[in-house]
Amino acid sequence: SRSGRPRILGLRTMFVAKDYINGGWRFRNKENGRESGFETGFRIGAPSQVHTFGFYAGKLRAAHPELFNAGRLNAVGKPCQTLCLSDETTRAFVAEEIGRTIEADRAKRKGVPLSEMPNIYELSQDDGGSEQECMCENCRRAYEAAGKRYSAPMIAFVSAVADRVHRKYPEVRIRTLAYSYTDLPPQNDVRASKNVIVRYCRSHFLSPNELVPGSENGKLLEEWRQHASYFSIWSYWRSYSGKLFPAVLTRTRLGAELRFCAEAGAVEYFAENENPMSHAFAMLHHWLFLKLADDPDQDVMALS
Repeated sequence: SRSGRPRILGLRTMFVAKDYINGGWRFRNKENGRESGFETGFRIGAPSQVHTFGFYAGKLRAAHPELFNAGRLNAVGKPCQTLCLSDETTRAFVAEEIGRTIEADRAKRKGVPLSEMPNIYELSQDDGGSEQECMCENCRRAYEAAGKRYSAPMIAFVSAVADRVHRKYPEVRIRTLAYSYTDLPPQNDVRASKNVIVRYCRSHFLSPNELVPGSENGKLLEEWRQHASYFSIWSYWRSYSGKLFPAVLTRTRLGAELRFCAEAGAVEYFAENENPMSHAFAMLHHWLFLKLADDPDQDVMALS
């Protein structure tokens, strides 16, 4: 019987696609996402743990087709098929849809204490690069006012939805991405509501810009701290170009990143690591990650 308070208090998990590890081992080492089989702390509600704009856009199109036939254009001048972040009808509709999803999740778990119900609902852009985002007159104005950074209309939209959700469900948090065309922080005073978690998705262990003090990513995360109260980290532990093997995440770099993220106030750390056994020392890295997410001030050399 062990107890304690991990420094990264919320989600601490590694996604490996085809799993190679027993869930009990994960849980014993305080991994607490779906991958461990034992969700604790932060529980993710429907419809998905990431990239949910398409889901809400589909429902909005069915209810309000006029919003997609009004000449709205995306960043490359084509008809926009995603959500307009500045439209009040869209904001109200998405908030109501999240409310319905919350109620459906709770109905499925009838009899379960509120503390064990899903408490994070994802509201984030679809996967892929830029050029799909709405660039109607109002969205473009917000984008340009923030130094041509689309994170500003994104944060304003998510916060407007989160404020509506908070009125009925104060225990729920809305999570979004700082990723792709929203990864750079706004250059104005736009700030996320206090029930919003911003998931920073730029860290990559094969890049010189890992999340450590003084790196490009480290500086950007420090800037993001001026625009949100809560952060989540989505770190890439694999390469999407070139050869995967051998790829070595050094112990010192891993220790520095986990320590920096904890000091920056990250409440989650998610490592995306498909095909992990192509990496050198994969199991050791996984174990070290969980130990350091619990207490990043440990001596990584002594641990390993």
